[in-house]
Amino acid sequence: MFVEIQGGNPFPSLVVLILLVGLLLFALVTAFRVWGRGDGRSSEVPSSEMPSIHADPALAELRARFARGEIGDDEYERKAGLLGYPPPAIADQRSTPGPA
Repeated sequence: MFVEIQGGNPFPSLVVLILLVGLLLFALVTAFRVWGRGDGRSSEVPSSEMPSIHADPALAELRARFARGEIGDDEYERKAGLLGYPPPAIADQRSTPGPA
């Protein structure tokens, strides 16, 4: 294919061919991985296990009520758990490092 007609060395042409095929395979695998996700989330967390925060109006309303002070930490964590979200990490005032 890339070999000279006069009987030149086929090794450099073979290396170029292998590199081109490898690059093509890498591009195809990367494209299938990116397009396979579809929503831009990490492939480590299945979409069925963690709903989208931005698409859930119930969680948005819950967060707004918590921000306005209508509900406390415990109620927010309990209701977020019922909606299928992990509880947020709330810093414990006693365990935070500070000046002694």
